Amino acid sequence: MYKLNYELFIKELQMIKDNFIKESLITIVISSFQVDKFNVGEMIKSLLNCKKDYPYYKDYFEFTALFLTFKHLLKQGVKLEELSTCKENMMST
Repeated sequence: MYKLNYELFIKELQMIKDNFIKESLITIVISSFQVDKFNVGEMIKSLLNCKKDYPYYKDYFEFTALFLTFKHLLKQGVKLEELSTCKENMMST
């Protein structure tokens, strides 16, 4: 699992507090981890683990994990329509 550099994470969040957009948040969250070789699965595990360690920022970690999952599935060839159907099925349960 990857280790979050919490001090860097907070510093970067402070820098965008007046211009807070989702793209900036995703970049900050991912770049705040110490990564030698990027692996989507490991990053998602690390993000979800951070939800427990830093509950105040759990939405940031969860959003980034969902974004990475979505992008990874698209890259693997899952059609956008299939992802939409999956989302609808999940929302109805």
